[in-house]
Amino acid sequence: MSLNSKVQIVIPVYNRPDMVSRIINSLKNTEAVDYLQLFVDDGSEKETTEMILQYALERPGCVEYLRNLKQQLFTRTVNRGFRASIPNIEYLVEVNTDCILLPGWLDKLINVLDVNPKAAIVGYPNSSDCERIERVDYPNYITGHCIAIRRTALEDIGTFCETDPQQAHIASERIWCWKAVELGWEMYYVHSPVCLHEEGASWNHNLHWLFSEF
Repeated sequence: MSLNSKVQIVIPVYNRPDMVSRIINSLKNTEAVDYLQLFVDDGSEKETTEMILQYALERPGCVEYLRNLKQQLFTRTVNRGFRASIPNIEYLVEVNTDCILLPGWLDKLINVLDVNPKAAIVGYPNSSDCERIERVDYPNYITGHCIAIRRTALEDIGTFCETDPQQAHIASERIWCWKAVELGWEMYYVHSPVCLHEEGASWNHNLHWLFSEF
């Protein structure tokens, strides 16, 4: 892995050392295109912080750690990761800590961006009824527990909206996707096993992280 990597994975973190340990193990087992990792910590307690720092020490040059000096909540933490990513990275991937990544997960997402130059964002809909790629049209949108975003699309559209704290990241994803379509970009879902998503798990223990006022 190097500064010439094609992909950088952004992992927003706030406590939940059990989930952080699990996502780290998933990332250790990821065999895919050359990629870097960026953990953005929104002020976790000591156990979680030390776990990430130890992982970063084990993979120098591959894993970066950022910590918010003041708690920013979920959407701003994700956006900080996007803004802090290496400029020449072609694709940015955001993964929540309540995901268990499955074999081949990263290649499945990145391949869609590779073959569809107008694809701004690729996600996984929590199910895989058959092996297929689905183009998603307005007014639908991509949910963001495990997504890949094209750098040039992010530069065109901007980062996720931070102005609606009551709807938190749910509204941010919807607004971003709809703006992408308005600007001529496309959205896709991969209907092939990418991850196991313990939906709502990170929310149930960190509700104030997502829904408190900014």
